Amino acid sequence: MKRHFLLIFLSWLLANLLGYGLGLGVALLLTAAFSLLPWVNQDRVLAPTGLLCIGLACGYAQSRTLRSLLPNLRRWMPATWIGYLLALLFILAVNLLRLGGQNDALLFAGIGAAIALPQWLLLRPHFRPAGLWVPAGALGFLAFLWLVANPASQIGAFLLAVALLGALAAVPSGLLLGWMVYRLRENFQARNNAV
Repeated sequence: MKRHFLLIFLSWLLANLLGYGLGLGVALLLTAAFSLLPWVNQDRVLAPTGLLCIGLACGYAQSRTLRSLLPNLRRWMPATWIGYLLALLFILAVNLLRLGGQNDALLFAGIGAAIALPQWLLLRPHFRPAGLWVPAGALGFLAFLWLVANPASQIGAFLLAVALLGALAAVPSGLLLGWMVYRLRENFQARNNAV
């Protein structure tokens, strides 16, 4: 069983690494294409395009990982994309209220919580401790504080840093997911052995 836990955890990290890397890669290509238009500011397009592309890519990669664990989570990809859309709206609200730059940790925790919220709605019927999913998402996203302190000047370095930080941000949720599935299977086996 412990081997199964480790496999779930590593699969989750790999899904997030691929989701962030591919999503941001597509976003960079789209942003470069949009920047050919004279009225488009590349700096203003990258963040929303990046969040939405990463949301789709992560949602797809995560859903492939979850498919073997919980086959009835077909709505994981749209829920994840909605979470990234909520994160984008959260960032816009912070900017409109001029709260940005005051506390980057709260900003990143809010982004992680916004992404995790729709996912939690899908997990809660299956797992009793799913209430920890949103705090795990908030905690995980604090990994992106490293990028604030160490900005990348090259596109390749930025892409690699975001992909690695995306996998690092998935550590708390991956541990929680592995633990929840482990407990679910343990309870199922205990019930079957009792019958």
